[in-house]
Amino acid sequence: MKHGMIMSDGALTELQEGEALKLVGYLDGGGVPTNGWGHTGPDVWKGQKITREQAVTWLRADLADVYRAIDKFVKVKLTQGQFDSIADFTFNLGAGQLEKSTLLSRLNAGDYVGASQELVRWLYDNGKLVRGLAKRRGREFIRWYS
Repeated sequence: MKHGMIMSDGALTELQEGEALKLVGYLDGGGVPTNGWGHTGPDVWKGQKITREQAVTWLRADLADVYRAIDKFVKVKLTQGQFDSIADFTFNLGAGQLEKSTLLSRLNAGDYVGASQELVRWLYDNGKLVRGLAKRRGREFIRWYS
């Protein structure tokens, strides 16, 4: 389903705050080279120095990928709050995780409440509870109903 939506300004601000801008490449909690606002990929390495402009470019490209994934996988109508929540979730975890998630299965079955409850199950990185993820999932859950 083509949703034709983009993240609201408030959700985008929360995503940027949740990711925090880094202008020097680092290894995330899972050991993945990361830079900018959570950008990963073959164009990123530990110690890499970038500009804010490069981070913005990557963020726009990464969000375009997120929007395409949502259009491809989500078969039901979404409110702006639901879209924002799923976009943040997908940006954080990747389209592959969205595609195989129980959240998506419940959502596409029309179980909006059950789908929202799935958000709060994604609080761990390599089996460890991460406080930042708990806060993020909480914001996504609240935004779902806004």
